[in-house]
Amino acid sequence: MRYYPDIEHADFSENTVLSLGKFDGLHLGHRRLIAAMVSEKEKRGAGYITCALLVCPPGSDSDGLISEEGRLALLKRLGVDSAVRLVLDERYVNMPAEAFLRDVLVEKLHMKVLVAGPDLSFGRGGEGNAALIEKLSTGLGFEFRMIEKETYRGADISSSRIRSCIERGDLADAKAMLGEKTWTE
Repeated sequence: MRYYPDIEHADFSENTVLSLGKFDGLHLGHRRLIAAMVSEKEKRGAGYITCALLVCPPGSDSDGLISEEGRLALLKRLGVDSAVRLVLDERYVNMPAEAFLRDVLVEKLHMKVLVAGPDLSFGRGGEGNAALIEKLSTGLGFEFRMIEKETYRGADISSSRIRSCIERGDLADAKAMLGEKTWTE
C-alpha cells in the first residue's frame, strides 16, 4: 500500500475510488465503507485504485483507538491500495465544500467514485454533505455511493461510542464494535 503522510505529496495517475474520514478505529462501520470501496474498484477493473483519505486535526498523530501504524496495516489488509493523510488546517477548514470536491478530491486525487456514509460532513462550516455531493457529482464527473451506517445493539457504531464503552470498562461491547482487538488492554 502506498502511504502519503501529507496530501501535498500525493501523486496519482490512476482513477481512484475514494472514501474519506478519520478512520480512527477502523471499527465495523469503517470496515463497511472500506469493503464497499474495494467492491466498487473491483467492478471497474484495471486503471482504478482504492484510496482512503485520512482526515485528522492539526498536531494529531493518533486518535486513541488504534495507532497510525496499526491503522495503515489494517487498511492494507482490508484491500486499500493507497492512504493519504489530510491535516485539517485553516485552508481546508475554510474551503468551500464544492472547491474541496473539485480541487482536492477530483483534480488532485483523481476521484471517480466517492464512497461515504450518510453523516459525512466537510468544507467550510460542514456545508459538504450527502445531498450536496449528490447534487454536484455528475457535473464534477464522479459517482457517489452512500453506505448505510453499521449498527450494534440498535445504535450506530462510532468511535466515540467505542471510547465511551472503554471508559466505562465495557470491553466486550467495544471489542464487538471494533470487530477485532486493535488496541492494547
